[in-house]
Amino acid sequence: MAKAYEDRREEESRNRESLYAELQLYRGLVEKALLGVYITSLEGDILYANEAAWRMFGFDTREEITSAGADALYRNPQHRERFLGQLSRDGHVTSYELDVLTKQGEPRRVSVSATLSEDRIVGMLVDVTEQDRAEQEMETIKAQLEYVLGATQTGFDIIDEDFNLVYVNPQWAAVLGDHSGRRCHEYFMGRSMPCEECAIPWALKSGRPAVREQFLVKEGKVVRVHTIPLKETAQGKRLVAEFNIDITESKRAEEKLKESYTRMRRMFDDVVHAMASTIELRDPYTAGHQRRVAELAIAIAQEMGIPEEEQAGLRVASLVHDVGKSVVPAEILTKPTSLNPLEMGMVKVHPEEGRNVLRSIEFPWPVAEIVHQHHERMNGSGYPRGLKGDEILREARVLAVADVVEALVSHRPYRPALELAQAMEKIRADRGVLYDPEVVDACNKLFTDGFRFSEHM
Repeated sequence: MAKAYEDRREEESRNRESLYAELQLYRGLVEKALLGVYITSLEGDILYANEAAWRMFGFDTREEITSAGADALYRNPQHRERFLGQLSRDGHVTSYELDVLTKQGEPRRVSVSATLSEDRIVGMLVDVTEQDRAEQEMETIKAQLEYVLGATQTGFDIIDEDFNLVYVNPQWAAVLGDHSGRRCHEYFMGRSMPCEECAIPWALKSGRPAVREQFLVKEGKVVRVHTIPLKETAQGKRLVAEFNIDITESKRAEEKLKESYTRMRRMFDDVVHAMASTIELRDPYTAGHQRRVAELAIAIAQEMGIPEEEQAGLRVASLVHDVGKSVVPAEILTKPTSLNPLEMGMVKVHPEEGRNVLRSIEFPWPVAEIVHQHHERMNGSGYPRGLKGDEILREARVLAVADVVEALVSHRPYRPALELAQAMEKIRADRGVLYDPEVVDACNKLFTDGFRFSEHM
């Protein structure tokens, strides 16, 4: 029994593929440089080949090259023996040139840099058939190899389908401590069973790598875990390799950045609200108008499925859409009777003046232009430019409806407030004429479903 256990442990030990995960993590680097990356056993089984490698040999899929095996790629079998001899003696080779054959039987010459890790060979290769490109590509492969092999300080492990730690490299073992007979989720979740979001079953089932951020219970660290499915062992045991990167400090920095952003956003909101309040001081009859318009505009945008980033710009524009009224005499804004043509002309300058005020501020959204267009109408009858249809920004079309609806249901010195049903009837009557049909429909649905302004009118 003891010997069988030791034999099994010894067999599992032979399946350690520590460099596999490292190469997977940096596969983006080598593939961008058109470098082939592979892992083979000493017997010639191809355990892994990246796309650059299998395309270099004329194969259509990774499965084709792994099925072919390393022996089929050599023009002269004796070259493989000499290559293995030097690799066994020195533990690594650099810029070793070999004559190989593609799947179609085409002779090519490749330069290989590789290292021996127990019974596994991990290497990078570049096609140097075209001699005028050889020098540049060889410098690249050397740099990339040094980069990959220098990354071994990162924690690495191999885990089987039953979550047993089959292999742990020294760096990771120093973090985990005694891991004999323990399973991986005990370290990350502090529990006897894995959670439903565990990446290992997913990676084994899908055959694709997975990335998760997990909390390392023992050390109190946040670790980004790259889980990569490996080829089955000779006994049919499925394995994954995991690259464990400590991102605790970067997560802390990220949290601080979020806190800073939240504070800045709060300050920004305070400034916008202060600006809106300053505008309303000149016209007590419309106090709260801009805030209610913003509330309705955002509700309409959400009903329409407008992206949150676009909603953010709409919200700011709605809160300050009447900033241009600061140039309109207060007696006109509060006049208890209808305005004459001259007075109306003075009021109609406020979108233009609003844009002039706001365009000097570097908003991340087109706030000045939204404000400039909020009195434009779908049929071109609006002002100040007489824009039509899609010439008007979507945010401005939403703001236009929210602005008119709020104004209709609010008291004004020259008329009483309308009932909500009356206001919506007027808006629906101009659907597709003055107002965007989609915006009108979304607004109508909101009030049908029970939307009401939160601020007292």
